[in-house]
Amino acid sequence: MANKELPKYCASGPVVLISCSSRKIKPKPGQTIEAKDLYCSSLFNKAWEYAKRLKPSRIFILSAKYGLLEPTDKIAHYDKSLVKAGVAERKQWACAVIASIKQKGINIDETDFVILAGKVYYQYIIPHLSHKTLPYEGCKGIGEILRFLNSKIK
Repeated sequence: MANKELPKYCASGPVVLISCSSRKIKPKPGQTIEAKDLYCSSLFNKAWEYAKRLKPSRIFILSAKYGLLEPTDKIAHYDKSLVKAGVAERKQWACAVIASIKQKGINIDETDFVILAGKVYYQYIIPHLSHKTLPYEGCKGIGEILRFLNSKIK
């Protein structure tokens, strides 16, 4: 059964990690766009809306190419996914994400994380996090995830 309840030990709001999406806006060549505006899938948009409703202390985007992104980080369009990456590459990517979280001054042992991502994005991240919630865990496919998100953002 999916763990869809938020942790109760978070005083200032959780840190939410949202995975990127393959569907992106295509800016002009050489142009960059804020990360939160680049991804345009309905799954990303609904996850973003749900994340804001959690009153998080921070929201980050998990990018297959760039790693951990602030929503306002300006990035170029790219075409990369962790789905096609091998285990070694995903482990290396996860280590870089954890290092970035720590560099931002976030204590991974005391912070509550809500991860709005599929298993290929969180699999090698969650062993490093003491307090995490995986709202999508147990959902079978994008349709079920979208139903879950729709129920939370009504």
